[in-house]
Amino acid sequence: EAIAHVRRIMLPSGVLAMNYVGVPNDKRVMEHIVATLRTSFKHVRCFGEFEVKNYYTFKRDKERQMNSMVNMMFFASNERIEFRIPQLSQKSKSKSNASIRDVMLASMLGNEIMLDHLSLDVRPLTDNWNPLTQWQVGTAIDHWHTMRRLFSEEYWLEY
Repeated sequence: EAIAHVRRIMLPSGVLAMNYVGVPNDKRVMEHIVATLRTSFKHVRCFGEFEVKNYYTFKRDKERQMNSMVNMMFFASNERIEFRIPQLSQKSKSKSNASIRDVMLASMLGNEIMLDHLSLDVRPLTDNWNPLTQWQVGTAIDHWHTMRRLFSEEYWLEY
């Protein structure tokens, strides 16, 4: 219902941006999220924030992370979703002179998570039916352990 309420107050050409942390290859979860977004929007695209070591290992790094917890951005609209991608010069790439926005947008299309293979013949998520919490217990626990390794106990107690 929240998606429908947001859609109701958006401009006809507006784009909803929704952050989601999950496993891109978790077909069940992804199908339900996309089906839910499609109840209010014709077009849905998704992009992952993949950790890529370098240009030459990009494809392998991305494929490996498709089964891991990844930050994802869903974009939904009733208009086709197009992005103006900046062209970064070699100088701005190598010396980090480009803005974070430009760097992220320049790498964005390569980070698209294809959704066309997903079935939309699934029940959309609602306020009264949302099993995502149950389905993601395992990945949530893995994420908790990862965060505990990344940040010290002092960090968690102080902040």
